[in-house]
Amino acid sequence: MTRREGNCDRVHELWGAQASGAVLSEEDRRLVEEHLEQCADCRVEAGILEEMAFDGTSGPAPELDDLSRRRWIDDVMDMVPSQDSRTEKVSQRRTLRIPSYAAAAVIAFLVVSAILWSAWPSFVALSSGEEAIDYVAPKKLAGTILLSSGDVRVGGEVLGLGSPLEQGSRISMAGGHAVMELADGISVFMDEGAQVEIRELDQTLVDLFVESGRMLVQVDPDHDGPPLLVSTGDGSISVTGTVFSVAVVDGRTGVRVYRGSVKLKNGTGPARPVRLGEEAVLGREGVTHFSKDGESAVSSMLRTLEILTSREGIALEIDSVPVGAAVLVDGVELGITPVRASVRAGYRRLDIKKEGFESVRELLELGVERKLTRVFELGDLPRVEVASSVTSETVRQKASGSKSVSTLSSANSATPAEMIARAQVFRMERNWAAAVKAYGDLINAHPSSAQARAALVSMGNIQLENLKKPRAAMRAFNAYLARFGKGTLAREASFGRANALRALGKSSQERAALEAFLRDYPDSILAQRVKTRLGEI
Repeated sequence: MTRREGNCDRVHELWGAQASGAVLSEEDRRLVEEHLEQCADCRVEAGILEEMAFDGTSGPAPELDDLSRRRWIDDVMDMVPSQDSRTEKVSQRRTLRIPSYAAAAVIAFLVVSAILWSAWPSFVALSSGEEAIDYVAPKKLAGTILLSSGDVRVGGEVLGLGSPLEQGSRISMAGGHAVMELADGISVFMDEGAQVEIRELDQTLVDLFVESGRMLVQVDPDHDGPPLLVSTGDGSISVTGTVFSVAVVDGRTGVRVYRGSVKLKNGTGPARPVRLGEEAVLGREGVTHFSKDGESAVSSMLRTLEILTSREGIALEIDSVPVGAAVLVDGVELGITPVRASVRAGYRRLDIKKEGFESVRELLELGVERKLTRVFELGDLPRVEVASSVTSETVRQKASGSKSVSTLSSANSATPAEMIARAQVFRMERNWAAAVKAYGDLINAHPSSAQARAALVSMGNIQLENLKKPRAAMRAFNAYLARFGKGTLAREASFGRANALRALGKSSQERAALEAFLRDYPDSILAQRVKTRLGEI
């Protein structure tokens, strides 16, 4: 054995020790370096082992299939410097020695790679040189209820204003209608009998499946949220910025477009456009034009969508006694009492109408508080016989308090209906002091009338909220409760009394009044507000 071959054996022993974790001495390191300068064969081996060595970086290595493993070995060999013909003629003994170390290293490398890969999965480009990319699931979104007038349910749970809607929710309208906002700029008006499933609701797509019923969809063309896809058993509707209706009746899906355009697709055929003023049936060829005559219901739906908002919206809760009265805000019918809606802030005209009962009109200032609740007792519509000399203009002037007919608006000649109409005119004009006086005149002139009962509560609300006179409000609420006990407006009078005590700073009495309210009216729409307040004091 020559001295160089002996040194080769010694160098290989040192490499084996180093691979086992040993630290070479300064003398051994110099021996290896000097030998590699003289021995081309060992330099080849050193190059291979260096390429296979762990580089110290963190992170998992992928499990290689056969094709990728062969490519990896080829890449390693390509990085080894080419040698002249003399160094390529390595003896059989030396050739067998290289695989012995390389095989052990490769086996260890693959075992560790498999363990790391199973413990920490990731997507890694194996041979293209691309950086590893981790998959990130799109962020889930949450919709909400903007309007509830009727029985809105998800599964068996009844939804109310502000109830969250999530991916997988199945919404059904057993009665009335509702409006839901699914993403910024996407609103859906669901009519009675509609059943809709939210199949996907995230940053990449809003996907609705309409099982039955009719709905009107509005998508703001400038919205920067996810696209909308509406599907039925007959196909799908791709949407950008548009307003359209979908009606699924007896297994037939009809689509009408009121703004913009949509694309219909069924089966494997190409998508076909449906534009403004056109209608089509999914699964059938062709489109037809429809007349906008008789589309007043759609116009009303669109006007409803315009005054609703989830951004800084004011929660408006309107109820009536009896229930079933139409609720109109700025002339737009929101639904039948009880109604819950998230309405844009500002001054709004509220009208409550029910056939056979007196109508109520009130000017609302939405924005002072985030939530406004009103309960109205509707009086029977009186049968008033008006002399032929008293014209409709005279009645209008009496209601508005015109001086030219002041002699006709005295307590002796004016009916309760006329007197409460006059008070409502003052409320519309925000003349609070005059409204309180008009309510007082009504109570004094017709103390046993239904209008007088309602006037006591209305007068208390004005004195508390608008005139900031909590003591006067207390007297009005106490008068109602003392005279009419458990009357139809007792809930609102009791709630008003508790708020008056709060304004007077009487916390212990306020707590007692709120606790009594919950005992007497546990199912009231005001119950949650009462519970919240009790938690604050």
